[in-house]
Amino acid sequence: MRRLFNDVSIKIKLILIMALTAAITLFCAFSLVAIKEKNIATISAVNELRSMADLAGWHSEGALLFQDKDAAEKILSSLRIKPGIIGACLYDRAGHLFARWNAENTSWQDISRHTAEDLSQIKKMVRSAHIINEIHFQDNKGHLHLMRIITRDSEMIGVICLIDDMVKVHSLLKNYYTVLVVATLLIFVVVLFLAGGLQQIFSKPLKDLVQTMKNITEEKDFTHRMQCMRRDEFGLLADSFNSMLD
Repeated sequence: MRRLFNDVSIKIKLILIMALTAAITLFCAFSLVAIKEKNIATISAVNELRSMADLAGWHSEGALLFQDKDAAEKILSSLRIKPGIIGACLYDRAGHLFARWNAENTSWQDISRHTAEDLSQIKKMVRSAHIINEIHFQDNKGHLHLMRIITRDSEMIGVICLIDDMVKVHSLLKNYYTVLVVATLLIFVVVLFLAGGLQQIFSKPLKDLVQTMKNITEEKDFTHRMQCMRRDEFGLLADSFNSMLD
């Protein structure tokens, strides 16, 4: 690979170097932006789910206090108006499952695969209700689980757990990433175009030197000189070459 790179022309080398530098810069910059947007979207989803949990938890206080399971399930089922929420559970103050609900397009079996982890978190919250009032995490399917302590007169009476499929967030991020990829490709094409022109700053003096040397060799005429008005290293090279012929 290194030998192949050494064999290509300086023009191609310069274009590749500039293009590679631009590609790495764009990748790093857009990766940071993508990570930031993902974090912002996740935080927004957590805040939205927290608001829904507080509202549903407030309405569930009476059902928990009076052990009204039907009322609790009715309250949880009202969450169907919120797209994305695929399941909800209420736990009593002892950490036992009191009521549950799942969306029509989602089976409880699918949700229950993760309830064991939820339950372990619930037990932790019940034991430390005065310290931990909320826990949220994402499972291996990308679903967001949020658990909030329900209190009445500063006393813990239960825990509510909401599960969001995060489809909305994933869709937004997918669209955002698509825009980033397209923008990156367009910028990369522009960089390649500019690199093709900028490389002449370096390659043209070398081509002129090679052409002058060919003319001298073929014509045996040592009166040929390089015409270079630059004051950089290429200008110094031209002056040194001309001095060598004098």
